[in-house]
Amino acid sequence: MAYRAGARRCRTWRWCSFIRRPLYVAGSSRALITEAVRGEGAYLLDRNGKRFMPDYHSMGELAPRDVVSRAIVEQIRKTNFTHVYLDVRHLPIQQFRERFPQLAMLTDEFGIDVSKELIPVHPAAHYMIGGVRCRPERPTSLNGLYAVVRPAARVFTAQIAWEVIRF
Repeated sequence: MAYRAGARRCRTWRWCSFIRRPLYVAGSSRALITEAVRGEGAYLLDRNGKRFMPDYHSMGELAPRDVVSRAIVEQIRKTNFTHVYLDVRHLPIQQFRERFPQLAMLTDEFGIDVSKELIPVHPAAHYMIGGVRCRPERPTSLNGLYAVVRPAARVFTAQIAWEVIRF
């Protein structure tokens, strides 16, 4: 909206929030897979079945979200594939279903047996934040257009609340 109205933009588009791991099934909408899954011990695997997060960060899948997002995109590029996989096969199935009922229903809907199969995932743009150049003394280059809350407070950080991928 601001761009179409002619507002000056920031020099970088790096402040785009990404869903780290929406379900990636051709023809379906991108349903968010909760962050708690990686906290429960899920692994990220590439098309070759390689667990790649330890190559990017000492905390593996528990690395900060921006690190995980960038690693997924980089691994997709390295393997020349469309997505990576979330592996929960090693988790007790009943515990998984109780802890993540919506994800269990979603994977069931697409015929993915999480006790035996990998869950295809790919980062997706969630929504844009920032991008409009603003300063405290003059909020934007357009009269009447104000950037509020996080843009105005300048609290954007990669590890606090938003995922950053630089293209």
